[in-house]
Amino acid sequence: MFRARADYSALGWNRGGASMVDVARPTSSEPVPLVNGSLRACHTDDGETGEQQQYVKSKTVHHAPKGPRRHGGRGAVAASVRAFNPQRLAGANSDGGPYPQGVVSGDPRSDGFNIWTRVRPSGFSDVFPIDWHVSTDPDFSNVVQSGTVQASEAYDHTAKVAVTDLNPYTRYWYRFTAKGQTSPVGRARTAPAPGAPVEKLKIGVCSCANYTSGYYNAYRAMANEDLDYFVHLGDYIYEYNDYGDGVRSDPVAYPKVIEQYRDKYKLYRSDPDLQALHASAPMVAVWDDHEVEDNYNIGEIGFQTAHAYRAWFDYQPTFGPAHDPSRIYRAINWGNLADIFMTDDRQYRDPELPGGNSATGSATLSHADGRTLLGGAQRQWLMSSLGGSAATWKLIGNPVMMMPWRLLDFDSYWTRRPGRWEQMNAGFYLNGDQWDGYQWERRAVLSHIEQNNIKNVVVVTGDLHMFLAGTLRPDFDRPGSQPVAVELVTGSITSPGFDQYLSDPVSLVNDVMGGIFPGMQFADVFRHGYGVLQITRDQIIAELKSVPIDTPNTPTPTVIARFRIPNGQSILDRIGP
Repeated sequence: MFRARADYSALGWNRGGASMVDVARPTSSEPVPLVNGSLRACHTDDGETGEQQQYVKSKTVHHAPKGPRRHGGRGAVAASVRAFNPQRLAGANSDGGPYPQGVVSGDPRSDGFNIWTRVRPSGFSDVFPIDWHVSTDPDFSNVVQSGTVQASEAYDHTAKVAVTDLNPYTRYWYRFTAKGQTSPVGRARTAPAPGAPVEKLKIGVCSCANYTSGYYNAYRAMANEDLDYFVHLGDYIYEYNDYGDGVRSDPVAYPKVIEQYRDKYKLYRSDPDLQALHASAPMVAVWDDHEVEDNYNIGEIGFQTAHAYRAWFDYQPTFGPAHDPSRIYRAINWGNLADIFMTDDRQYRDPELPGGNSATGSATLSHADGRTLLGGAQRQWLMSSLGGSAATWKLIGNPVMMMPWRLLDFDSYWTRRPGRWEQMNAGFYLNGDQWDGYQWERRAVLSHIEQNNIKNVVVVTGDLHMFLAGTLRPDFDRPGSQPVAVELVTGSITSPGFDQYLSDPVSLVNDVMGGIFPGMQFADVFRHGYGVLQITRDQIIAELKSVPIDTPNTPTPTVIARFRIPNGQSILDRIGP
């Protein structure tokens, strides 16, 4: 039977509009609700509530006197390229130093970006100050922003700052200092001013990085790409600690409470290759399922989800809005060239179909009117944002695949009749956890793109542990219908794909995968890696790159497919290799 929609009101959730305030009623020994992107202190025995502020906006703290603002210009950019070498960060914290998880930046804006670190508490009091500095050069001879944030045990000694008052489209360096001990140096570029003419943008795309399954060579390769920013589409951590054969050990098994989720982030973020990537460029991240639990339904594990979400905000360089603190869907703007709309495919969805697919009895349910993956508020935000974007390119950061994964076709376009169980695009779909389980909403979004003649929509996706590419249509069984968007699915950083089941790659599997599903044009289901998009006014050149995972320190990537997406056309032109 189809599971009834959960009553989120009992958990304090407001479906379709986000929701973490008062998710649960903690005891003095339990972690407490996410409020404003930080943790609120537990209720004390006398009923009063204490509260500490961890994360700050840069304008609320003191700034160091500024020297001449030598921002921008060819010389500054050239110097930044020469001076930064992500290899310098390898092993930077392996000696037990005070910054065991390195430094991270994220969510670039035209006036700034967010920065993050964690200080190892050994030798420090429960609450202590951390100074931060932002400079126009890697030697910090021209510090243009600085301030102090308090770190405490309540927040696992993490510090996160929304730096503001910086110049647009400018590269900066940042670092932290606590008790005279300085962190590794990170770099980040601010976004161009809204609507400003921009000639190029280079972004990386990645997902699915199980720690035990392989080495993070792909992260190191991405660090060497000189990206403007990179998009992480989820499964940054895994609740599993025994996924696949395993080449590394993870002592944290199946977390349920915030301390265990934090331990996951500490372990994953201790990897020097991941630290190098974070130091090289800002990250724009959303979660998928393994940040909580595989294919979780929030109505069934609401309290556990609250713990996982709060740990995510503690360790990721993202702030939820004050009125909606668990909201992660948002836009990153890059002048007049590109907008990317990051979506949350987990928090607002209706429960997954029974059995995980949409065959037989579940088929009607997968097509049910109003069945939602995004939730009403997020869906309206996405469609309005796509229609209102003045940028040349509109990207959607999408954790689970939108392309149909239909194995058997039950739909005959010419014999469709109202009231019959055979629904539009009916068939046997392999994975109801992705958009195939929410077909009404997929048609609604794609029809909106078609009906409003929105051009240059590109969907970038993670989740499936394989490289896939194809085109999207609102009704893929309608003869003569034209694509309205392109989708690129990146392979996993390490998490097993078909390589877990077949010791030797079988090219026939790739050929079948890339040929039998509607709209799909390319598949590589064996290799691991990431994607790179080089975006200009005329085109996007998309490269899917493979990196080995079984041997450490082997970050040289191999391009397995190169596509050109021309301005004004939703087509994939395979140009190599």
